[in-house]
Amino acid sequence: MAQEQTIDTMVRLPASTRVGGVALTVADLGRSLAFYQDVLGYTAHKVSSDSVWLSAGSEHADFILHERPGAMPKPRRTSGLFHAAILLPSRRDLARIVQQLAAQGWPIGGASDHGVSEALYFFFNDC
Repeated sequence: MAQEQTIDTMVRLPASTRVGGVALTVADLGRSLAFYQDVLGYTAHKVSSDSVWLSAGSEHADFILHERPGAMPKPRRTSGLFHAAILLPSRRDLARIVQQLAAQGWPIGGASDHGVSEALYFFFNDC
């Protein structure tokens, strides 16, 4: 019988651990780039004819967009990326982004208080 691990005995990642860029396939790179830059405020790096690296001010890629014309969103109830989280430094920064999204007509898809963080969910299938 397997012994249950307690939180104190579990292997933990170092606090400095970070996830690399989230790679997304998009149907229209120009439209997606406009959203990530103009709405969310990301900066484009390493731009090519069919891909771009985006960051929030460093050379580390937060999102990597690859264009595949005609790409379709994944059907519901299939495997794949469900969501990506963007950790903002403060509630004020979160409020600013929410105001920006609301002003441009992006509906809030959900909200949650995880105890250690608060989350708002938006659906960006058209990006």
